[in-house]
Amino acid sequence: MRSRLLPWPGPNGQPAYLLGESGPGSHLWRLADEMEGVLLRMGAELVQHGRTLAGDPKADARQLRYTVFRLAESLTDAHRIAESRKLRLEQLEESETGEESDSYVSGQSVRQEERS
Repeated sequence: MRSRLLPWPGPNGQPAYLLGESGPGSHLWRLADEMEGVLLRMGAELVQHGRTLAGDPKADARQLRYTVFRLAESLTDAHRIAESRKLRLEQLEESETGEESDSYVSGQSVRQEERS
């Protein structure tokens, strides 16, 4: 069984996974790919906005705090996307070699059979 860490969190902020035999051709898989792209583009725009705001001597503390909060959210999204891609690469390598490896997911070590 394949698993994919989704680019959005579950209801209580925990990692959300797409489980099943479906792969890159499935509707939910494509939706997750599209969402990753949206989140990364929004993050890039936010970084540019943050740089502009940081260089503005008229920016007040409220604006800066709000931007820092949004940057932290964006970094969390980018980290989740990187974790998801790492796990997919590991699964691809495992399917090619038939070997099982440990993975690091959200602060805990998870073996392949536990993810499946």
